[in-house]
Amino acid sequence: MSIPEDLVGPIKLLIEQRIEERSHYNKEELWREEKHFLLLSHENGEPFNPDSMKNWWERFLKRHELRFINIHALRHTMVTLLIELGIPLSQISKRAGHSGIKITNDTYGHRVQTIDELATTQLSEVLNRKNIKKDEPLKTIEKLPSAVKMSANASK
Repeated sequence: MSIPEDLVGPIKLLIEQRIEERSHYNKEELWREEKHFLLLSHENGEPFNPDSMKNWWERFLKRHELRFINIHALRHTMVTLLIELGIPLSQISKRAGHSGIKITNDTYGHRVQTIDELATTQLSEVLNRKNIKKDEPLKTIEKLPSAVKMSANASK
């Protein structure tokens, strides 16, 4: 899976930190012979307890005075944004870690339908361009009706 260029540097630093921690830790067996090289782990290579990550997330939201959203909802937000950007459902399914495109479609089909309605409108505008002033721009994803735009509630 590709990652944004601006994350490459911080991830490389984290990898270097984990390698350094590993070289100073005596219990090599806990690193599982590099089979499970976890970026988010304790110094000995053991994974964090899921509750620890949940607690960290809740403290982060509170510290930054952000409205509570469970960490799993970020996954739904990602999928919804990718759909609205017009990314093929097959690619979104892979990125989300779904076992197949059917799961993605069954879960987010209502979002795909909304985007399909926008596509229909845009296609109609192009085909009927004679009725539109030449300088008038077509609707774009940025001009979606507010009901279509992503909201915090849509990711629950």
